[in-house]
Amino acid sequence: MPSEHLVIPGEDLADVDKLTAKFDKRLRPTDVFEDSLVQHMMRNEWRCRRANRVEAYLLYDRTQDHSAKLADLTRYRTRLRRISRQCLKMLSDFRVTQVRAPHLIDGGMPTATITTQRPSTMRSRTLLI
Repeated sequence: MPSEHLVIPGEDLADVDKLTAKFDKRLRPTDVFEDSLVQHMMRNEWRCRRANRVEAYLLYDRTQDHSAKLADLTRYRTRLRRISRQCLKMLSDFRVTQVRAPHLIDGGMPTATITTQRPSTMRSRTLLI
């Protein structure tokens, strides 16, 4: 089922473009990180749809027992959906962090200065929190 190429023979690139537009319209990625997560989810959805078509074919073909292939398809779709849920959670968490702690998104890290007492000297250190 996995393919190096998103669109394989028999599939239409225009359908992928339509699905991409739907994901972009619904999730509205605002930067490269969000776009990457949305693209990941879209690709997984496309591959799930392909798996559904393969499953329909295998169920239609009664010349052989395809139970092992059908079980593989089920595991494959489950894995794709799990990854998509993880991406959606990451997207949601990222957006919450952007609102609550934008300095973490911009690459800045909060710092604090503490003073430690040593027998011979006083030293200050800057620690990442």
